Amino acid sequence: MNLIHTLFSLPSLCPFGSSAEPLKCYQCLKANSSMDCKVATCTRQDLLCFYYQVDVRVGTTDKTEITKNCVPTCDMGFLAALSSYPMDSIVSIKAECCTTSLCNKAALVSGRGLLLSLGLGLLQALH
Repeated sequence: MNLIHTLFSLPSLCPFGSSAEPLKCYQCLKANSSMDCKVATCTRQDLLCFYYQVDVRVGTTDKTEITKNCVPTCDMGFLAALSSYPMDSIVSIKAECCTTSLCNKAALVSGRGLLLSLGLGLLQALH
């Protein structure tokens, strides 16, 4: 049975927009590696950095797609649409929103995030 793990980061308590410097996030779309991501300066509307990784198995080959960007809200309802692979090939999904510059380098695995497990049926319902 495949399980999809989604990692959400809890926003910090510091107010948005209090810093003189704009938020910076890593940015890439369906990259094979985080090394393919570049630093981007976010717009005033984008308050969070987003990290999304989908691991898939195609035949006997394991593949990874990584998407990172600046986002205005942490809306996870669109996650299934971010993958170019069919749902039955998805092994795991990790997704995170965070509030500090360049915080979306990689998904959190520490106590800073809240780990939720979702079955494939729930994710398909979101699709």
